[in-house]
Amino acid sequence: MSVIRLNVGGKEFCTLKETLLRSEDSYFNGLLSGRFEVPKTDDGALFIDRNGDAFSVILEYLRAEHLVVSANVPLSLVRSEAMFYSLMNVVEAIDAHKERKGIADEEEDQEKNKIPREDGFYINNRSGKDSRVLHFRGDGKLTFLEGDAARNNVYMFNAVRHMPEIWKKSPTTVDSYAKFCQIHLQRGFYEVEGTCITIKVNQTEQPTPGIFQKGFLLFPKRFTDNWEVDAFERYNFVAF
Repeated sequence: MSVIRLNVGGKEFCTLKETLLRSEDSYFNGLLSGRFEVPKTDDGALFIDRNGDAFSVILEYLRAEHLVVSANVPLSLVRSEAMFYSLMNVVEAIDAHKERKGIADEEEDQEKNKIPREDGFYINNRSGKDSRVLHFRGDGKLTFLEGDAARNNVYMFNAVRHMPEIWKKSPTTVDSYAKFCQIHLQRGFYEVEGTCITIKVNQTEQPTPGIFQKGFLLFPKRFTDNWEVDAFERYNFVAF
């Protein structure tokens, strides 16, 4: 039996190859097939840029078909991560557990009460080149898009957090996707205090202030140092 060392989002795991391959057609069948170049840490562990806490729950289920429920790791997050790994047996186990316990909407309500929400994006009411989208990703990080395709592009960037292995087979696709991200995707940071927020979408600019209201945000019309010359505008929330 082969022993596999993994580093998932900075957390280290050690398990058997057979354990990871218990679910057919999963992410790990491709990862461990030897057909693709897999990033490794300095000490040789296979690196996966995903949530390590959620993976610990997933791995326990693969080992013993035991679903660990913890207040520190929401089942909605574990389910989302299991979907990424194409581990449908884990997804089905979570769905069955939630149905038995009657907790189908509890975590969804918690997500809706977050400031800012991370299960969708905020978009202003302008069109064309003035259209703007903010997607808050947690841990003080955000994605900023603008232009007439911003709304469609944010759906794409949310669906493709990491380049699929099937895309990596084509150097042209890899190069084109990298250029697409460079052209359309801007990354930034945010801080929250009560119902107030500041965002920074360009390293050379000062933070831009904003206000939370139920279901929407208010930001200045321009994200520049002299934002005070224009009125604030509304960014409505849209769920994915």
